[in-house]
Order: sequence, then C-alpha cells, then structure tokens
Amino acid sequence: MRARTTLGVTAALAAALVCCSLATDFSGLEGTQGDGGPNASGDGSTTDATAFDGSAGGDGAMPVDAGGDATPRTTCDPTTPFGAPVPLTEANSSSDDTGARLTPDELTLYLARNTSGDFDLFRMKRATKSAKFSALTPIAELNTPHYERSPTPDAKDVVLVYDSDMEGGTGGRDIYLASRTGSVGIYNSLQEQSAINSGGDDSRCSLVPDGLTLYFESDRSGAGDIYRATRASTSLPFTTSTLVMELASSAEDGYPAISPDQLVIYFASARAGGAGNFDIWRASRTSTSTAFGAPVRVTELATANDDIPTWISADLCRLYFMSDRSGGMGNLDIYVASRSP
Repeated sequence: MRARTTLGVTAALAAALVCCSLATDFSGLEGTQGDGGPNASGDGSTTDATAFDGSAGGDGAMPVDAGGDATPRTTCDPTTPFGAPVPLTEANSSSDDTGARLTPDELTLYLARNTSGDFDLFRMKRATKSAKFSALTPIAELNTPHYERSPTPDAKDVVLVYDSDMEGGTGGRDIYLASRTGSVGIYNSLQEQSAINSGGDDSRCSLVPDGLTLYFESDRSGAGDIYRATRASTSLPFTTSTLVMELASSAEDGYPAISPDQLVIYFASARAGGAGNFDIWRASRTSTSTAFGAPVRVTELATANDDIPTWISADLCRLYFMSDRSGGMGNLDIYVASRSP
C-alpha cells in the first residue's frame, strides 16, 4: 500500500470540482501494479472444463487491432466459445490500461490508467457500436493523488462506483459511489459505502445496471473472495454484503464481471487448474434466487499470463478483459473477445 496523503473525500472532491470548472468530461482505468496480483495458487474447487464456453485453447497470439469493430451489433450463440481476442488499441498505452467497463448501450467506456505511479479514472465515448472510441478524458473531479480504479457505471450513466485508497476510508481500498444529475457533466456527490467496506481491501466492482446490486472483491476473510451487496433504492447506500460462497476457493478469486440479469458471472481466479497466474472463469445459474453452478475455466482465452475479465455484454456476445500477454502495448492492456453470430 502506498503512503497516503491527508486528502479526505470531501476535500478531494471539492478541490477537484474547482479544478474542473474549465472542463466537464473526464474518465479512467484500473490496474494491478501495486494491486496484489494473485497471492496463492490454491487448490480450486473445479477442474478445467469446456461446457458452455468451449474448449479452444489460447496460445497468447494476438490478431490485429480490434478498433470499433470489436463489438458487432448482431447477437450470437452464447453456448459457443469466444473467438480470438483483439486489443482495444485506442484505450491502450505503454502504461497499465485496465478495468474497462461499459454502459449497456456500449457507447461509453470507463477505465483506469496508471499515471505517474497512481491510477486515475478515465472515460471514452463513441457514436455507434461500430465506431472507435474517442480519446481518453480524465474524470478530474474524482481523481486524487491516490489510486482510483474499477469504475463501473449504472444504466443511466449518472452513477459511478469505483474503489480508492484515499485518506478517510474504512480500510485499505474502499468502495465509493459518485453521482451526478445527468449523463453529462461532473459528478457532484461522493459517498464512501462504509456499510460494505471492511478493514481490508474492498475493490474491483461490477455494478448491475439497475444500480441495486454490486459484486466486488474483498480480502476481509483471506486471499480474496467475491461478495454481493444490495440496496433497496438507488437513493440509498449499499447496506448489506454477503460472500458468494459457491465461487470461493483457497486461492484469490475476484474481478467479477456480472451479466445484467445476474445469471452469468465471469471472474478471475488463481485457483489450481489454470494456465497461468489469473485465469478467466465462468459460472451460471437459472435464477437469481439460486446459487451459481460450479465455475468453468474459459480455456479459449487462457494464456500463461494474467487474464482478467472486466465486463460482459447483456447478450453474452462480448467480453472485455485485461491481460499482460505478449504482443500488447504496455504491461496490462484491454482486449475484447466476441462470439460469432
């Protein structure tokens, strides 16, 4: 953990709002440098399997630039494997570019980038799904001298949940909720979600688009596990969180990417049976009132490096993830894997 400065939540937002008076559109990415990485190999709870996600092994070879065409507008067969992933080059740099999460219409992308030793939040936009994203713009009113990562928006793009190790939080990395009155302009409200934060690291969020359910990683009980938090209304803070027990192993399990209907979840795990450090795993269920089934490794996206999911489209056709596999522009880069129509 880096040494903290004495900038609190209220002071940080107030100062940023002043500096943002000349610019109103900002955004960011998350990363794993100084991020813990996998901290145990673990024994895992399942072995490698091919159900649902297919079994085409990944060799780490990268095709050419995905550009805007990495997100086709047609639907797919979600029972088939993903095709070869392509880098989202307009979002990648020689630094760590991570944590890409999108609005449901896939026209706005949030991410975090390592900038001079810390991570800041950024936003990118495009006019259509087939277009490339515009240049990154920082979300200056939320960025501080600390780490800000894992930005995840709601369906209306008025709420942004993310994690930060800024001064004044409950633990090491804490979850914050920023809000604004519309889908443009600056965020003018910031609340630490203290009821679901712990004395450890609570981070790597995935917000369900309705804004009522949040999946995140916490090391409060060990190496790192996935928790689910809920709230009764979008006007209220998150007040309860529970361990998603069926996804846990003795290794680190985190970086959840939940589908909007909460029936499919992708996550990263360092459990036994993987190809490298973090591998992408998937679990599904038939109802939100039941537990997820046994996790299955997404073998067609696996390499000997870190492969970490961040966002899955509602039709399950496009998976955004970050990886430090060979052929990238920097340490961690953003990739898109798509299923064929």
